[in-house]
Amino acid sequence: RELAEFKRWAGGVWGPRFSAPMFREVDRRNRWKLSYAEFAEAITIATALDYKMAKSVQEPDVEVLEIYRPPDWLLADANYEAAEEFKQALLKKYGHFVRGWRTALDK
Repeated sequence: RELAEFKRWAGGVWGPRFSAPMFREVDRRNRWKLSYAEFAEAITIATALDYKMAKSVQEPDVEVLEIYRPPDWLLADANYEAAEEFKQALLKKYGHFVRGWRTALDK
């Protein structure tokens, strides 16, 4: 969900091709590489973007989000009323939330 929210935010700020303009704005010293701390100062999900475990974030690491298509449910608003109805239905049918989850949903 965090990556999906980040992508929506970055696209709103810099447009659909956001990686290059965003990275240039964050990379104030024009080194083409940022430490986690430098990136996190502006954007807080640096560790999720470092798929190479390099302890830094580069433009290609951010560029991958331009093609990432999060499922709609990741960005959907929570429906607490429906969640409560669902939990009550599990409880009523199975007598316990965990039993209901394991029986009906863990398949």
